[in-house]
Amino acid sequence: RQALVKLQRMQLPDGGLPWFEKMPDDRYITQLIVAGFGKLKKLGAFDASQDATAQVILQNALRYLDAATARDYAELRRQKNVKLADNHLGDLHIQALYARSFWLKQPAAAASKSAYSYYREQAAKYWPGQTRYLQAQMALALFRAGKVAPAAQDILRALAEDALHSSELGMYWKEVRGGYYWHEAPTETQATLIEAFDEVKNDQKSVDEMKLWLLQQKQTHHWESTRATADACYALLLHGSDWLAAPQPMQITVGG
Repeated sequence: RQALVKLQRMQLPDGGLPWFEKMPDDRYITQLIVAGFGKLKKLGAFDASQDATAQVILQNALRYLDAATARDYAELRRQKNVKLADNHLGDLHIQALYARSFWLKQPAAAASKSAYSYYREQAAKYWPGQTRYLQAQMALALFRAGKVAPAAQDILRALAEDALHSSELGMYWKEVRGGYYWHEAPTETQATLIEAFDEVKNDQKSVDEMKLWLLQQKQTHHWESTRATADACYALLLHGSDWLAAPQPMQITVGG
């Protein structure tokens, strides 16, 4: 409840959320929070659409997200000598598709519907040039939207072919080493890949192998931020073997 009140106090009139209080709105962080609400609902932990305070925050954030996506598309169409069929897919567009995919039952603004359709088509066509993190987000967004679902399977098939396997490290990708940008973060990348293999492919063997890499990272290095830790916990709590369960109940004998 305290967290919701804090978010509500920070939310700006246009629905955007800042990194910190008194700062301007930030598209990345707003979309991250929309996706975060979606993850909580998916785990059965908290449904923002059923809570009065959270519903207002979510609706305003979705309004902001829809407006930003529609504005980008409109600006693209206004530019002369720009071919819409070319690659105009940015990382924030992919994140928007992913965040919105958790809330498809929440009606999108009319002006944004054609924009979302355009960027989904872009994702289905231009996914090979994106990072593993963004490829996983695109696969989930396309799979949930349903209209271009075959592309989601193509993405997962390519990811599976490029994966490395190790008895010690599990299933992972050599490119997942981290970088400067948010969509290059190794822990969040692996967590989102787990989500994609779980939901799109229902491949529990791969999910368990990928969870092993997450736990090895925690054991040998660390989960590098609160965001990384939250995403790692989310991935570990998804379907697959229950790795939090004790292998057998503890038995204690007193006095013989």
